[in-house]
Amino acid sequence: MKKLLLAILISFSLLATSCGYLFVPGEGYIYSDSGAVIVGGDDQPIRLINSEEADNPSFDELVAFIYADDTNMMPYIKGGPEAFVCSDFAERLHNNAEAVGIKAGWVSIDYADDSIGHAVNVFETTDMGLVFIDCTGELLKTWDGEDYFYDSDIDHFNDLNKWDTVAYFLIGEIYGRIAIDETESLEYGYFEDYIENWESYRTLLADYNDEVKRYNNAADGKTFIIGSEEYEYMKAWQAELIQMKQARDEMERQLGDYYYLPSGIVSDYTIYW
Repeated sequence: MKKLLLAILISFSLLATSCGYLFVPGEGYIYSDSGAVIVGGDDQPIRLINSEEADNPSFDELVAFIYADDTNMMPYIKGGPEAFVCSDFAERLHNNAEAVGIKAGWVSIDYADDSIGHAVNVFETTDMGLVFIDCTGELLKTWDGEDYFYDSDIDHFNDLNKWDTVAYFLIGEIYGRIAIDETESLEYGYFEDYIENWESYRTLLADYNDEVKRYNNAADGKTFIIGSEEYEYMKAWQAELIQMKQARDEMERQLGDYYYLPSGIVSDYTIYW
């Protein structure tokens, strides 16, 4: 069963609104254009702890760190004193990276519709340039509509490790993400093709399921005599279903197991190093 990841992005209270690169002052707090301290889900200031020993990683070194880091396993909590949202995920990943000698940035993202923004991380790799990483966890939704919320005590979620994703965005375009182990390119055009392929898959899946239901209804309780016109018709129909399933299976193999719903159109972003 394919699984659909709904990246419903609940973020921090204050976002910087000017696109660019900012260096974090000595105390590690970061500020919006109005001068207010940016806070996490619990209304406590985001604090970025940089290390003088940190350096830019290669892409492979970055991926190895992301896999080893457990930020993606943190429970996503939308409100209350224990709230932990995207800004907190990005803060934790930043500080964990710096602690092991990997230079990291914290990124605020604004959306064109003025909805609550998002926060991710950025790394300037030595061989692939800037790589944006989103380890924010949220609601997991399976294709049959059954919902699950993250629970750190459930091994199934720990084994999935699917919240380690590469973030894709351009100003004026939608924000999206792809599981890091399914990413073949960092170009935004690759993400656009990925989304288009998923839409094609979902159409094929719906058509296949509808056709299977029609076939089962047509065959239910009936016996077909070999060589009869009805038998040949059902046999040909079955062959078509097998071809559709093969095409579906191949698309599943290429796309991977998880789809993250795109968010809003990005209007601005700021990187804090």
